[in-house]
Amino acid sequence: MFFAWKLFDEEIDKLLERKSKYSGDDFYNKYFLNDLQKKIEKHFFLEQRVNEVFNLLQSQFKLSEETLKSIFLPNSSLFKLSNKEIMLRFRYYIDFFGNIDLLCKVIKNSSVIYRKNILFSWKDMHQAQKQFDWLKDFFNLNENETRLFIIYNTYFFVTEPKKLEEKVNDYARVLGVGIDVIKHICLFSPIRFYSIVESLEENINGFSKIFDIDISKTKEIFVKYPFIIDRQITTFRYCFNILKKYSKNISLLMTENPFIINLLDYEGKKYNGDFDTFEEFIESIEFIEQNIGTIIRTYTYVCYSKLYSFCIVKKNNDVIECIIFGLKSDKFNTKVSNSYAYRKWIFPYYTLKSCREIYVEERIKEILLDISAQVE
Repeated sequence: MFFAWKLFDEEIDKLLERKSKYSGDDFYNKYFLNDLQKKIEKHFFLEQRVNEVFNLLQSQFKLSEETLKSIFLPNSSLFKLSNKEIMLRFRYYIDFFGNIDLLCKVIKNSSVIYRKNILFSWKDMHQAQKQFDWLKDFFNLNENETRLFIIYNTYFFVTEPKKLEEKVNDYARVLGVGIDVIKHICLFSPIRFYSIVESLEENINGFSKIFDIDISKTKEIFVKYPFIIDRQITTFRYCFNILKKYSKNISLLMTENPFIINLLDYEGKKYNGDFDTFEEFIESIEFIEQNIGTIIRTYTYVCYSKLYSFCIVKKNNDVIECIIFGLKSDKFNTKVSNSYAYRKWIFPYYTLKSCREIYVEERIKEILLDISAQVE
């Protein structure tokens, strides 16, 4: 449930308390109570309308109040529509996205991104088809790919095509690449495109200055490893402060292995994994890159209070593998057939169907539970 609903429920109590406090004061009676009463009446009207709409959706589509409050916000345009219009839109969007669950994902995503539900604020619900067709052509996707892209990356669906096109061009200009490169980033690491262009420029300059890397080289790093694009400058500083304890040439280290930024334990202020020395940490990275494939992305997740690192590796035969990084063999309880071994470490791996961000992140959540059950 969105926290906004808690604030919405508390708002009326605060308004009534203020009314009670000021009702005996002639000054406040004259200047404020009339306005306060209007706010109270507006709140009660909206509260009544919310209950009516929720009852309608619960009866027609079997959606619980908890689900509805987890996808809609109190200021949603939904509550300004008539019941007839709400039913028309819901039926149209369910058919458009495939089922009610997928529609709920899109509604929730638009609430998170824009703090409102744009599907219900469009004057014409068929605007959804226009947005769909534009994205399909712009990114050169088929029908199914476009639908999946929209469902999991709603930002692109609810943003005006003109603004999106301008942003793609701005990103291309700042990073010094063609727009097709930016489109590729949008498809495989879409969340990295959410940052405003000014933030991108600040991050490029910050990364370059902190790690003493040439601006042009920094831009190459950002293009090759787009997950760095939206990392905070403070993270760059934390990364530098950790690495300066272990390396005399941080500039070279980050130029060759910028994905290290996601392999560090920022709370513990050290590198992640069961390594006795930093040299062993780097040695394991070199083993993966020299014997398995190119590391294209890294992640760090916590499960049952233990930190795990994942390397997404693309092999020479274009096979994509998710490799668990930094486990000692003697701490792994189960013999796994799908694993690489190097000295005292074991690198369990899982073959992936795609390296698109949303797919990888969902798959890692499953892998995390499997791996954590096998580690002491």
